[in-house]
This record gives sequence, structure tokens and C-alpha cells, in this order.
Amino acid sequence: MKEVQREAMSVCLTTDTWTSSVNDSYIAITIHYTTLELEFKTVLLESAHYSEKHTGELLASQLKNTIEAWGLTGKVVLAITDNAKNIVNAINLLGWKHFGCYAHTLNLVVDDALKIVKDTLEKIKNIVSYFKRSSSATDRLIKYQVQQQINIPKKLKQSIPTRWNSTFFMLQRFVELEEAVRATLALVQRDFDESLSEDDWIICTQLTTILKPFEQATAKMSGEKYTTASMAIVVTRGLHNVCENLLKNQYKPVISNVLLKLKEGLSMRFNNIEYHKELAMSTLLDPRFKMSGFSDKCATDHSKKRAIDMVATMIGNSVVTHYPTTSNEPSQPGCSKEISIWDDFDREVNNLQPRSSPMAKAITEIGAYLEDALLPRNSEDTPLEWWKNNRHLYPTLCKLFIKRGNFLATSVPCERIFSKAGYIINDRRTRLTSEKVRQLVFLNINKT
Repeated sequence: MKEVQREAMSVCLTTDTWTSSVNDSYIAITIHYTTLELEFKTVLLESAHYSEKHTGELLASQLKNTIEAWGLTGKVVLAITDNAKNIVNAINLLGWKHFGCYAHTLNLVVDDALKIVKDTLEKIKNIVSYFKRSSSATDRLIKYQVQQQINIPKKLKQSIPTRWNSTFFMLQRFVELEEAVRATLALVQRDFDESLSEDDWIICTQLTTILKPFEQATAKMSGEKYTTASMAIVVTRGLHNVCENLLKNQYKPVISNVLLKLKEGLSMRFNNIEYHKELAMSTLLDPRFKMSGFSDKCATDHSKKRAIDMVATMIGNSVVTHYPTTSNEPSQPGCSKEISIWDDFDREVNNLQPRSSPMAKAITEIGAYLEDALLPRNSEDTPLEWWKNNRHLYPTLCKLFIKRGNFLATSVPCERIFSKAGYIINDRRTRLTSEKVRQLVFLNINKT
């Protein structure tokens, strides 16, 4: 706890709630921050059990108490949650800045668009369900692939509503095994009469093509070992462009309608994302993107001006970051300063140095940073490593990055915590007390 208090200048908080297989309710609270040594860290603060109704007031109280217990009051810069009204209300009650989980929102965009092809999807789900419950049909599917000399035969995948991109993975596997599925269905017509038309197969193939970029975006934005907020604006812009380009192709009319719905959903749910202050600042401070990450010039200018104002304030307040040194000289607290033959010379040189205002210094530092070459997007160096190598060139900006470059764009860390908790509370361990579950989850997540 003391280590977190000492290292975290500011934190990004993610939280989510979960109900176990034995109907116990839990709330997980994680924080993410960048240390002065430019290391990105994630800490599970709490995985608490609660039995009362999931009201905004109750959740706000739990969040406030946890943050106070860890000595992090005033350090929460951004809170990431899903879009449930109770948790959003809790964040608002606490006065924290909020951003709805990017992956969850993107999943809603896709779900809305796929309603257009719900009949075809329903047929596919029924076929997959048949193979899941019929061992003989599955055996024939595997045997056909073996006969075709496929080294590793595969089974079909079912769509699961609570799992992001599961519909895409179902379609992708279905298209991959099209020949084997067709051959097997022809052999089991007496037991199962569901079938797809040629148009259905074409729709299935084209859906896989247009959904692939959304799966890639979700996977990239769901990382938890690196900051993702700086990518939110760029990824959203990329998805818009993908939809525009795909609409130029000759797809089935229904697929074109799905694309239009996806494009509409992106515009509606990520409206003005470039004006979200914290996401915009993260983008500007990411050496891979800087100002190139924006498409809206007004948003770019606004973010740049905000960065200049923040840096000028930090310089004006004489905020200096003391980075760890490799000096082996022992410190001697309480000792008077030694007299040096250079004292008078250094004083005279210091008096001759040109004086400039904090605003002028901020403009100069940010101007130099923006003129510096972009870090290649696929470079082996991460943004953190870039800042480690350049922190002495842009000292105040680096401090700003430490305070504003620690954001995630999704609540995935909490989602994955509950996945692990599900393994802890399995069918053979249903008698574990909620307190024991809390301790086991805490140790499991923070063990490293």
C-alpha cells in the first residue's frame, strides 16, 4: 500500500461488478499508473463482496472508501466502467471524470448492426447448436476434415452473448469449415433439416470480412499491460475509414446496410471523442501519434493549447521531477554545503542566462516535441521506452506524460479478474466464504 502511495502521482481507475455461480455479488476495483521510472503498473485494490442492491449510492460509497483506504484521495484522474446506469451514476456522485469502456461500447455498435442479419445468424446458431449436442454429427465433421488431409481438424464455435466478438469467431470458423459443414449436413438431413441458402453462405462470408477490423480493434484496445487510451481516437478514426472503404465494394445489399449501420453507430456512440480531454491529451503525448492522431483541427488545436497551459503551469510552479540517479555518492543530511572554487563563476553564469516566461518555455518544449519524428507504430520501442530515452529532452512534458499517460480505455482488467475468480469459485469450492474469495483473488492478481 505504501509503495502505491509513493509511486502513483495520479491513477486511472477501472471497476466492474460480478455475480458468482453461488449468487454472491462482488465489485472489483483496479488502478493503473505510471511510475517516475516510467513503468506501467496495475494494482487490484479491492474485490469486495456486498449483499445490498447495486445502487449508485452504494457503489459510490464502496469506491470512495477503497480509494481513501489506499491513500489515493485526489489522485483519480479518470474512471473507466461499462455503461450501466448505476456505476455511471456512482462515478458522477464522486465527481470523477468518466469514460465508458471502449470495448463494451464497440460491442454495442456491432450488436446493433447485426440485427439486420438476425435471420441468417439464427440459422447459423441453430446449426452450430445441433453439432454441439450431436456427437455423431461432430464425429462426421471431424472425419470429413481428416479425409481431406487436414492435420488438425476443428469444431464449430457458438456465439455467446456475454463475450465480445463471439459472433465474429462463430462466423469465421463456420466459413472456414464451409465444405465440411455442407458435406456433413447432407448426411444428416433426416435428423436435422436446417440449411443455408447460397445467399446465406455469401452473407456469412461477407460478414466475416467486414467484422474483422472490429475484432482487431477490440483485441488491441483490450490490452492491460500497456496504456490504451491514446489509441481510442486513432482506432475510431480507422474504423470510420474502413467502413467508408468497404462501402465502395460490391457487397450484398444487406451487407451494405450492415456497414451503414456500423458507420452510424460509430458516429453516434463515439461522438466528439476527439474532444474528450483525457483521451486527447493521451493521444498528443503518445510519440506514435501526437497531432497526427486527430482528424479534427479544432480538437487538435484545443489539445495542444491545453498541453501548453498545463506545462506552463508546471514550470511556473517550479515542479521538478527527480529521476533516479546512478550516483554512488553517499548523502549527508544535515551537513553544510562545501565551499567550491566554482561558486562565484556558477553564480555569474546563472545570472547571465536568458530569462523567459513559463509560457514561452512551454511553447518551446512542446514545439520541439511535436517537431521530433514520430515513433513508428510497429516499432519495438513502446511509448514508455521512448519517454525513458527522451525524458531529459522534454523534462516537463515527461512529467505530464507520467500523470496523463497512464490511462486505459476499457474495463477489461476487471472483466479478467472475474474470469479468474470463476475458476476459484468452482463446483468443488462453493463453500468458500466471501472473505476467503476476496483474499484469494487479491493475492492471485497482485502476486507479481
